[in-house]
Amino acid sequence: MADDITYTQEVDEKTGEIKYVPNRPPQSPEQSGDDKDGETEKESQKSKEHRNPYLDKIFQEVLEGVDANENRKLTDLLKRLEDNNKRLRYNKRLENGKLDGRRLTAYKTSNKLFKKKAIKYKNYQFTIMLDTSGSMLNDQNGSRATPQDSKYAIGISTLAQVTQSLESLNIPISLIAMNEEIRMVKDFDEKYNQSVLFERLRINFVDEVDDRNNIGGTSEGTGYLETLKHIVDNSTAKTENIVIVLSDGEPNTDWHSTMVAMSKTGETVEIEDGTLTDNVRELKEFWNKQNIATPYGIGLMSDASQLPRSQRLNHIDKLPELMSNLIQEILL
Repeated sequence: MADDITYTQEVDEKTGEIKYVPNRPPQSPEQSGDDKDGETEKESQKSKEHRNPYLDKIFQEVLEGVDANENRKLTDLLKRLEDNNKRLRYNKRLENGKLDGRRLTAYKTSNKLFKKKAIKYKNYQFTIMLDTSGSMLNDQNGSRATPQDSKYAIGISTLAQVTQSLESLNIPISLIAMNEEIRMVKDFDEKYNQSVLFERLRINFVDEVDDRNNIGGTSEGTGYLETLKHIVDNSTAKTENIVIVLSDGEPNTDWHSTMVAMSKTGETVEIEDGTLTDNVRELKEFWNKQNIATPYGIGLMSDASQLPRSQRLNHIDKLPELMSNLIQEILL
């Protein structure tokens, strides 16, 4: 149709930022006659009916590279550890005796020498935040990739695999997607549902671009604040919260506000930025001062220096394995 908006992709060669520039910029509320509350329900529905097919196609190609099969290696290991916890006992025979320099055949030792290592899985709660900005469409070498070979596809694969493994031990897990929109794509009390997860990720990718015509940035400051609020609302005093952030660079955004959708209804609200900026040093200081959750950062081909306990991953295809190892270390 002649009135349809088309988009041209522009890439910043220095930052890798992707912008989709419309041939006809969206009208402001004043221009379109909307009231201060934004689009009417009818106009919102019209927007959904006229999503950018080009971006929908990109997201479908991303999903072609996703391996959402359960990480059986991680699941089996965690279950074996759980089973061993029920069987291991102290070795009473090694609690007595004394060290003899001539005959090193007997010695006294702590009764904790063979103490079982318990997984306190009933108290753990995980939140994984995935950077879904435009640079995540790059490949291992930082170049523009086919969507199915991108960091984004590997990131989605990791979310799906780890979620299924943790759920096998009844460990609550929530998943957050973050670009210039912060969207919860799985809540703690929701069972893993692949179609629901993929649809919410698609909305985070496609609708955010249609609204703002830019997926180059990541509003991590606002994302961290909103995520921690959600964690507090869904925790008890005994809950051990773990937050893992997967990001491929320093956060940044061109906007002064962030669209946030943290409810299962998908309702989006606009939040003014500024309480916590995207400055790397400020973000790291924020994490060090809070006592709500223990944060970990994984930098995808970059340093996730905005997080304490961060590590750099230089081979993106190793992300599922690295996540598996990290979770084992945390639980043990």
